[in-house]
Amino acid sequence: IHAMADSVTESVVQVQTLAKDAAVLSTDSSAATEQQLAVTQEITSSAQSLANLAESLQREVSKFNI
Repeated sequence: IHAMADSVTESVVQVQTLAKDAAVLSTDSSAATEQQLAVTQEITSSAQSLANLAESLQREVSKFNI
């Protein structure tokens, strides 16, 4: 019975360790996802600004006659 109790205790400790590791990995993954979202939003904003500049340039160039 003592050996069985030790085995159960060891298993519980292993499960606890795995749960803690999973929580850390989950937190790291969440932070990485948030950072990726921020970068994606910044790229989207830059692309929109570039599109606006291209539109403005097109209007200015269309004023010239060759």
